Amino acid sequence: MKKFHIVGAFDRHNYGDILFPLIHSEIIKRATRGAAEINYYAITPADLTTQGGVTTQSIKALIQKSPKEDEVVIMSGGDILAADWPTMAGHVSSPATYFCLRALFKILGFSISNSLIKGIWLQKNDFPYILSKKTIKSKVYYSCVGGSWFIPKNDRHHLDRVSSELRKVDGISVRDTRIQKLLATKNIKARLVPDSALIMSDIYPLASLETRNWKASLRKSHNFSAKNFIVFQCAKNCTSNNLKHITNQLSEISNKTGTSILLLPIGRATGHEDHVVLEQVYNSLSQNGVPCAIQDSAHVLDIMASIAFSKSYIGTSLHGAITSYSFGHKVCGIMTEKVKKLDDFVSTWMHTEDFHLAPKTDFSESFIALTQKSHSISNTRKLESHKKAIYDELSLYR
Repeated sequence: MKKFHIVGAFDRHNYGDILFPLIHSEIIKRATRGAAEINYYAITPADLTTQGGVTTQSIKALIQKSPKEDEVVIMSGGDILAADWPTMAGHVSSPATYFCLRALFKILGFSISNSLIKGIWLQKNDFPYILSKKTIKSKVYYSCVGGSWFIPKNDRHHLDRVSSELRKVDGISVRDTRIQKLLATKNIKARLVPDSALIMSDIYPLASLETRNWKASLRKSHNFSAKNFIVFQCAKNCTSNNLKHITNQLSEISNKTGTSILLLPIGRATGHEDHVVLEQVYNSLSQNGVPCAIQDSAHVLDIMASIAFSKSYIGTSLHGAITSYSFGHKVCGIMTEKVKKLDDFVSTWMHTEDFHLAPKTDFSESFIALTQKSHSISNTRKLESHKKAIYDELSLYR
């Protein structure tokens, strides 16, 4: 029986991270002749099955198991190349612990704080999601990954250490040109492939999502229309100081276009906390008489359905944008001066007429102009070619 070990940040509630193991597992099952054993790993053991995710073992346990040479380890998607121990530990901790870890990072700097938290957590690998032949004997593939945090950290030592391990893997693909060029400066030849989540609309088509009762978990106000709505999402750390302005922008869109607003928490993990700020926006929109709703379900397929059945998407989440694009809807990314990975992906893969990127939170006029003629993307052929590239890439992991 062929054994696959899928590794990623699957131990916290963040929509994209929950999606990755589902998509990779489905492709493995379709492509593998005979039975396949699939195991999941993150930095901590966790069970996210109630939210549609998987049960994980720790990466430390994977290293201790020492998978055989004919087994396959897939480092699955996400911004994992530049991940560090303080940040990843914070995402699976309480808000108070997260705050302390971020403070430690700022005071001690990257190298010292990373080594310190690695030691306290008794971890075996230098960085949370970096595995290679240095630590395990099996085949290792990095699948459509990102590394946007290398840029603001500007830590050449970190990049050098990660690159040295990437030279000891069986294959690597990255999801945007910025990280591909950065790795090329270290003589790492990475294939450029879209984020693997883009094929979600093939695996979970509208007919399948329609069987879920995703609308039952909507909290509605002022005659919200489930047949004529756009999705809005934002993360606490990007937008908490701009909520009044955001509310005014959404009110303007609804008033001028007649569409309802669905507020969609995509990341509920510490450090994301979309639900905290979107609850405030929901209350403000309701007070203003705007037809709106908020999605109370944290299940990955209810989140997906909310975007799939919308007209289009506005937000800070990369995987919110990818979901919208996968189902053929236009994208308006906001706060891209902070969320570089959103800017990187959309600019790399989407047709210019199908998206708008707002550096801050001024987006209403641009969004209305973007969707004036249609909320649907204009270049479906480009989308299908991107999906084919993903299938071709995933077929290599054997």
